[in-house]
Amino acid sequence: MRTRTLAWLGTALAVLSLGLPWRFLVGTPGHVTSGYYTNYCYYDYFGTYVCDTSFTPGVFVPGLTGGSYAGTDSVARFFIVAAIALALIGGLYVGSARPVRWAAYAGVAGVLLYAYYGLMGGLLAMAAASVCFWLAARHMPDEAPA
Repeated sequence: MRTRTLAWLGTALAVLSLGLPWRFLVGTPGHVTSGYYTNYCYYDYFGTYVCDTSFTPGVFVPGLTGGSYAGTDSVARFFIVAAIALALIGGLYVGSARPVRWAAYAGVAGVLLYAYYGLMGGLLAMAAASVCFWLAARHMPDEAPA
């Protein structure tokens, strides 16, 4: 493949990874706390000791919703945007291999940040984008043409 094609393919995969899931969390169900009784004891007007008992019901504590978090909701979006900017500006506009190589490194950093949570679609798309950036950098000159 040509160098520009690889850089554009990597950019497309990086943009795609923003919409794909990067992490999945299991939901936590909500619950109702137990209520409690209170006694208010006092002497009434006639000198009789009286206790009023009241019940306060429990409250509902909502749980956490589970689900998948896309690249736009994760910390990895900063690495994705950095990789896209380095590839487009440094690689395609300037024509130097160094920014494209750093785009690959930024993509790998984002992938390593979320590798602990398992292989999700966004992680795999960004890994493929990093490979495309790295292959494009191999075929470009190290310095920009004058």
